[in-house]
Parts: sequence; C-alpha cells; structure tokens
Amino acid sequence: MALRVVDGVTPPPVMYDVACRWLDYMADCEDGGVPLVCCWMGRSRSVAMVTTWIALRMGIEFDEALEAVVHQYPQAQVHVALAKGAREFLEQRRSKH
Repeated sequence: MALRVVDGVTPPPVMYDVACRWLDYMADCEDGGVPLVCCWMGRSRSVAMVTTWIALRMGIEFDEALEAVVHQYPQAQVHVALAKGAREFLEQRRSKH
C-alpha cells in the first residue's frame, strides 16, 4: 500500500485512518506480518503515521507515543503539519467512540 503524503501539508483524516487500518491488519496477521513503513527521508511522514497508529492502538496521546518512538529512534521527527493532522484525527476518532 502507498499513501501520498505531502511534506508541509496537513493530511486529511482519511489518510491517518487508512494508514491505521492497514497497520492494524498487518499487526493482526496470523503469520506475524511486520509492515515496512517508510518515506522518502525516513524521518517525518512515516514516523507520523506509525506514531498515530501506536497512540490509537494503545489509547494514549500522540505526544506520549511520539516520546516513546523518539526514545527508540532519536532521529525520528514529525513535521508540525503532520503532528497537527494526527492530533486532529485522534481527537475525532476518540470522540466517535
């Protein structure tokens, strides 16, 4: 699966939803599927999508999930627009449930 996420632009919530659903699917595969998530530079877009998924799956805030990711991968960064979109998506998602 490939998602076109543009640097510096806040992606629509559906992008985060698609990414999280795909990561859920991969994580729940019986054969132990392990997704490879990457972006051109490998530092912001991929980190934003995976961090959003971690926050959703663990029921924690985006910033808490990001702190854990950065602890494991100090080079990880999230562009402010991607972080904004992630927080908005998580807020929307949680208000529906």
